[in-house]
Amino acid sequence: MRVIETDRHIVFAASKCGTSSFLGIQNSEEYRIFSKLGCPYRKQINLCKKLLHKNKNKKELIICIRNPEERFISGLYEVVFKQNSLTLLEQLAITNTNANTFSDVMNAYTKTSFWNKILYVFFQGGFPKQWQNGVLFNNQVELFCGNWLSHANLIKEYAKEIDHNYKIIDTSNLSKWLADENVPVLNNNDKDDIFYYLPIVKSTYKNIKDLYDGDSIYKAFTDAFKNSPPEVKENFKSYLKEEKIIYSKLLLESHQTK
Repeated sequence: MRVIETDRHIVFAASKCGTSSFLGIQNSEEYRIFSKLGCPYRKQINLCKKLLHKNKNKKELIICIRNPEERFISGLYEVVFKQNSLTLLEQLAITNTNANTFSDVMNAYTKTSFWNKILYVFFQGGFPKQWQNGVLFNNQVELFCGNWLSHANLIKEYAKEIDHNYKIIDTSNLSKWLADENVPVLNNNDKDDIFYYLPIVKSTYKNIKDLYDGDSIYKAFTDAFKNSPPEVKENFKSYLKEEKIIYSKLLLESHQTK
């Protein structure tokens, strides 16, 4: 979970739920708490409560939510591709691998058959026992994919209890809400570039933007996930069951509180 404070809002959200947009707001500040034992949900909830008390109805509470299935797949992509597969590309650049080989690797990433194999290997360490117990593979996956809406609902109920103004925003409506609220968002286009933090890749392969087809890679990854073995699909369905119920209720309320 993520707690972000801006000049006008206190944002309670999770990774892959519009947090980049809120961090792009001028003067935004994120309160990040990490723990070797996992995501310290209780500490983040208490922190959010303190901020609500400190800014009693001076700053509106924004709870940003996203379709659980979409968020899970997007989060898994963040971990498997952006945080792992990009390491390979960096190594290719470090060893000055020729451009044709680099292009072949990039092309492989657009193939569903490639991700079928990668995801099969990735799931071996976490399926099916860990999911059956409602636990994800590790802290990294928990950060991007872990269920969190029960905590969002808790914060919403707390805001009601202390009579603090709040609003629930679904990521599908986030851009419109930011525009309607006239919230100034800084231009973060450079950091949206997945190679922003891999300058050696950009400097070694000058035509990287021509080689990288993000939409095709994400589609291939998503299709591969949908092709997962039956036990994976069943665990996916089971893991998100309660999350989807809470999401439906929060989404309904978001329509009522516009």
